[in-house]
This record gives sequence, structure tokens and C-alpha cells, in this order.
Amino acid sequence: MNDIINDIFLSEDPRASEIIDVRGFFPHTELSVLSHNHAHIFQDIKSGEGKKLDITKKHTLTIKKQRQRNLEDLYSEKKYTTSFLQIFSKQRIIRPNPISILSPLPHPPFNTIDIRTLETIISVSTYPDIYILPIPHLRRIKKTLRKQRKRIAVGSLVFITLSVSLIFLSLAAKNYVEQETIRDYNRISALKDMRNLDEIAKEIQDIHASFSRIATVFSPFQTVLDNRFYSHPQVHLAGNVIHGGLELSDSLEKTMFIAQSFMAELPKDGSCNTAFLGSGGITENGCKLKITDFFKEQKNNLVEINAGLEKTLSYYAGIESLGNPLFDEKLQKNMQSLLGIKEILTFSLAHFDTIMSLLGDTKPEQYMIINQNQDELRANGGFPGSILSFELYKGQIQKFEKHDVYDYDWKLYPYKETPPSGLEGYSGNFGVRDANYYPDFRDSMKKIGFFVEKAGFNSVDTMIAINQGIIIELLKKYGPVKMEAYGLTIDHTNFSRVVSTLVEARVFPYKKLDTGHTYQSPKEFLFRFMEVFTKQLAEKRDIFGYVKIFVDHFQRHEILMASKNTDTENFLKQLGTRESWQSDQGNFIYPIFTSLSANKSDRYMKRTLTTRATTQSGCTVHNIVRLNSDHAITIDEEIKTQKLLHDFGIDDPKEQERLSYIEGNRVNKQYIRFLVPKDSVLDTGLDLKTETGTGNYTIFSTFHRTEPMKSSVLEFGYTTKVPNCQPEMKSYLQPGMRGMEVVKK
Repeated sequence: MNDIINDIFLSEDPRASEIIDVRGFFPHTELSVLSHNHAHIFQDIKSGEGKKLDITKKHTLTIKKQRQRNLEDLYSEKKYTTSFLQIFSKQRIIRPNPISILSPLPHPPFNTIDIRTLETIISVSTYPDIYILPIPHLRRIKKTLRKQRKRIAVGSLVFITLSVSLIFLSLAAKNYVEQETIRDYNRISALKDMRNLDEIAKEIQDIHASFSRIATVFSPFQTVLDNRFYSHPQVHLAGNVIHGGLELSDSLEKTMFIAQSFMAELPKDGSCNTAFLGSGGITENGCKLKITDFFKEQKNNLVEINAGLEKTLSYYAGIESLGNPLFDEKLQKNMQSLLGIKEILTFSLAHFDTIMSLLGDTKPEQYMIINQNQDELRANGGFPGSILSFELYKGQIQKFEKHDVYDYDWKLYPYKETPPSGLEGYSGNFGVRDANYYPDFRDSMKKIGFFVEKAGFNSVDTMIAINQGIIIELLKKYGPVKMEAYGLTIDHTNFSRVVSTLVEARVFPYKKLDTGHTYQSPKEFLFRFMEVFTKQLAEKRDIFGYVKIFVDHFQRHEILMASKNTDTENFLKQLGTRESWQSDQGNFIYPIFTSLSANKSDRYMKRTLTTRATTQSGCTVHNIVRLNSDHAITIDEEIKTQKLLHDFGIDDPKEQERLSYIEGNRVNKQYIRFLVPKDSVLDTGLDLKTETGTGNYTIFSTFHRTEPMKSSVLEFGYTTKVPNCQPEMKSYLQPGMRGMEVVKK
């Protein structure tokens, strides 16, 4: 035993020390409990009177020097392990886990706690007891509640007050957000009726500020009720509506900034008013505004507007329904308009430099616009009755001229060029009036440009052909037009007849106005009509509607563009100026009508093209084509024409007969070319001519006629080897074609 004690007191290494609780080796001190201790810490100790409570002081000894290892397991904290291989060794040492030398209380009564295992109290000022006893969590909570009951009461009152206030505030905020959002969208809708630019700008600025306030008020609700963890449908819907309006108003504000900046650049003396319409040359003192320079300065703002439109559309796309079919329809309509604007703006920004070049940024660009009358069909639309030419420099229209097509052809009269196939028996001279003959408008543009230069006019860089169908559609939506000076009301139903009759009647006789290229032609009535109609469109200010009609006609190739400039032509190709038939590798047919009638009878023609394709073997297909033509002029149309002539004092029977002929009351004659897959072969015994095309096609051509108020039929068959082996037949319609139905069998 002495050695054991020595091991406890002595240590081989003075720096080493081990602490061991040896209270069990010493006598215990016990006290008799006279009464319960009323201190909070001992409330759960219920030992009862006469019981003994061991309050022995904690003893610890330090091992000074270890001589034997008998007691090592009593105090060592080290956990011993035995190697697997040592299990088979006779000298293996197996050590038990350390044990405590603190003897437990023998048979403690119920609810007795051994305070020797408890931590001593740190602050005696808090409790008078020696040890801190563990208190159950529930009792701790109750104790805390009792101690903090005043604070809890005050906090509860404040919480209830704030909650009630927040409820009323939320209701008020909801009503504010809802009413102001509806009001601001109505204000945006009303912008189209405003005329003053400054008033529009101020209104948009107020709308944007209002949406900003709405978004601020709404943000707490959106943070709580529309996040990545939880999203309330109504709150999410409101967020899209509000932020969509905020982004839209921001884009509108930037747009108005550009518009106001543009107006600020204009001279106060009005010198630009005529410059935009074609007065003056580059070297003359006129409008000094350089539009291309202005837009280059505003490019960053245009980029921001485009980004804002993209955000606006993303918010609106997240709106599944506004709860009202009328609102949903209006939203979809507005989204389509915004999407169209964004597509145009995105494309324009992607080709910004090319567009600046088209506007004559670094050098003048010469343009020609051909107005085509589809009452007399040509390959690219119709008869090129009137022509506008102008020069663009820095975005300004200069050297503006308007001509009758015969202004060019009369100067070409000494120059005799043999007409191409199909026209040789129709005219002894080929000129501008027939040069839109070729299936590909680029070929027509080259030929027209050649004739223009031959006639002594400026070389054309870019050419645009517009069919009168766009005017008819604009009249249908924004007409009628009242020509007060002539007592006429022109709408989409009588435009072709009235304008054509008055032009052919030479209400405005042809005369030369100066020593240059300026003339008054019989088409002066058309020019005056366009001035009145353009002014009327400007007053209506439905920019989106005009753009939609223009884009629709452009996509349907009712507006054709071509340029001799390689970069410009590549840009136009990306715009989609190439017609689909030019790249079709399937079983296609493209009928091209060229009127030889010398009248406007195509105005009354109704046609049906019926096709049937039969596969023979492999990629070989036999096609049958049937063309039904009806000359649908009526007596009523004749009466209307005669009345119009009478109103303008044209009562001479011979003149009325001549004009009746021109306006379509005679036979309809056509030179028809059918473009089909290359190397197609006609069935034998048919009165059609085969020509080799320059592209992916072969041409079958023939002449066809239809008498007034009668019908005619043309039918033929042919065999073709379809490049993509798809036998289904696809039909294309030429620009300017009206009243033609396609039937596949």
C-alpha cells in the first residue's frame, strides 16, 4: 500500500502531473438535514428530515513519481487497444478502460442528487448554494417567463399593435398599388392621342416616377411572398405587371429623350422642313442636321432601350393570365407590338454600320422607288407607272424627283433594244416600263439601272419596288381620303379604278416644268392623292400599325429591294429579300404572269391553280397543272367608270370608249411562264415552250387570253426529278398577284 501511495505522491518526471479524484479514500463528512433548503437551486432535493447529506469537500492529488503501474488504469484517461496479432501471444496485456474511484451513494432515496458530480458555482452572489444543479428545460422556461412577465406583456402589446397597424397598412398599400398600376397603364395607352412632344415627354416621366413609387411600396410584400423559397401566385403576377410597366416606362423615357434631342438639333427657322422632303443639294445652304451623326451619338441609348424592351417582355411573358379575357387579349396584342419593335431594333443595332451606310453616312447614296400598278401584272409586281428618285446624304433626302416612267423611255426611244422572249411581239422596243420582266428582282434592277443611265439620269445604288396593294391596305384601315378639290372620296374599294381612270384621262396634262428633269405628268393626280393621304396618316400617328403593314408586305415580297453595292446586298439578304422559290429543292411551281393586254383587266381577274403530283419511281414525279381564269368585270363597274368620266367633263363617246378599254373592259392577254424544277420535261403534244433558266429552274411558257365576263382553262403535265425526293408540290405566287387560289389534289 505504501508503494501505491508513493506512486501517487512521487513522479519520475517533475514536469508530469496527473490529477485524480481520491475523495473515496478519505472519510466523508455528513450533515443532518433539519429542514428543506429554500434556495432555488435545492428545491428539487427532497431528502427529508433525519437524512444524511454527504458534503465532503472535493480532494485531488497530484502524482509526483510513478513506481508501479498498478493504479494506472484508475486515473489514466488513455484508452488502450490491443493489436489483433497480440491476441495469440501469451504475454499479451489487456487493460480495462479507466474507472472512477468515486464510490456511488449507497441506496440513495428518491430524488436524491449526488452533488459531488456537479460543477461548483462560479458566482456566489447569484445563488447561496455551493453547486449548480441541472434544471429541466420546462422549468427554466417557466422561470424565465415569470421573471420577464412585465417585458413580455409590454412586448406582446407592442406586437399586437404593430400587427394590427401592419394589416391596415397592407390593405392600404394593396389598394394603392392596384389603383396606381391600373391608372399608369391607362396613361400609357392614352399617349397615342397626345400631339405635343414636350407634353408626351413630361407625361412619360411622371408615369415612370409613379411606377418607381409603386415598386418601392410593393417590394416588402414581394420579398416575403415571392422569393425562391415561396411564391404566392397573385404576388408574383403583380410583380410582373409592376416591373414590366417600370421597364416599359423607362424605355419610353429614353426614347423621348432621343426624340427631344433630335428636335433640339433642328434649326428654329424651319430650314429642315423642306430638306427632309427633298429640296436642295449637298453643297447648298439648307438643313445642317446630319441625321447619321445624331444616331451614332445616340447608339448607347438605343442599346439601353433595346435591353429595357427585353426586360419588359420577360416580365410580361411571366403573366399567365390577368383574370379577364379582354385584358389578356390586349396584353398579347401589346406584346406582339413590343416584340416586333424589339426585333427591328435588335437587327438594326446588329447591322448599325451598314444602315448608316445606306443612309449615306460617308457618301451620297442614290435611291429609286418604283410604284407598281398590279392591275397590269409584271414579273416583280406590276406596271412601273411612276418613279421617285432621290439622294440620301447624312440621312437627308436631297435631289428629290418624281417622274412618269415614260420620262425615261422617251429618252430611250432612239436606242433600240430587242425585247426578251414573250415580249417581242408586244413591243418593238425594250425600256424601263417592261424591264421588271425577270423572275429575280436583282436582274430587273440591273436592267432598269442600265436604262436609267442610258436615258441620262443618275446611276442608281439601291432600288425599291412597291406594289399599290400596300396603299389599298392602308386605305382599308385608315381611309377613306377626301379630295376636297375634286369632290372625291377615295377608299380601298375604288382607289384603283378612280386613280387609274383620272390618270389615263389626263386630267393633268403632260407638260415640262423646267429645263431639267422636272415634269408634270398625267400621274400628277396620284402624286396629289399621296400628299393628302400622307398628311392624314401623319395625323393619325399609328406608327406601330404602319410598321406592321410595311413589314407584312416586305415579308410577302410585295416590297422588293436590291442594291448594286455588295455589302448592302448582303445586308438585304439577311433582311429576307430573297424569295423562297429561288432556293427550293423540292417539287415546286412558280407561275409568272406578264400582262400583254394594254389595259387594267388584271384588276378583275379571278384565277385558280390546281395541281396534282403522282410519284412514278424513286424521285421521279409526274405533275398535272390546271389554270382556270375568270374575267369578272361587271356592268356595274362600267357604269361607275362612265359616271366618273362624266363628273370630270369627259363625255365624248370615243374618249369614253378608249378609257373603258384601258380600264379593263377588254380581253385579258397574258404571257405566262411556269418555273419548275430544273430539267423537267413536258408531256408531248402541248403548246408550251421550254426554256432553260439561270438558276434552279426550267421554264415552261405560253400565251393565254380570257374574254370579258368569260372563263378560260389552261392544262398541262410534265415529269420532273425532284432534288430532295419529296413529291408534295408547293406553289408560289408572284408579287402583286391578287384573286388567285391554289388547290392541291
